Amino acid sequence: MMQDEYEKISLRVPKQLKAWANDIADENCQTLSGYIMKLLLEERKRLEQKRLEQQRAQQLRTFATFEEQNHCLRS
Repeated sequence: MMQDEYEKISLRVPKQLKAWANDIADENCQTLSGYIMKLLLEERKRLEQKRLEQQRAQQLRTFATFEEQNHCLRS
């Protein structure tokens, strides 16, 4: 991502969650905002992977159905 693509947002989170995230960020030598961005990017990647897996599973089901229909036509 290019720097000019970033947008500042505000989040309201429980104080304990913010403190926990701050601790984790500190342990990893990151800022809180950097850590939150890392989490969001990881979640986006995970969801995209899940979407691709679902798409692939649907393609396989479609192919299997097509093969079954072809087999029935040949019989």
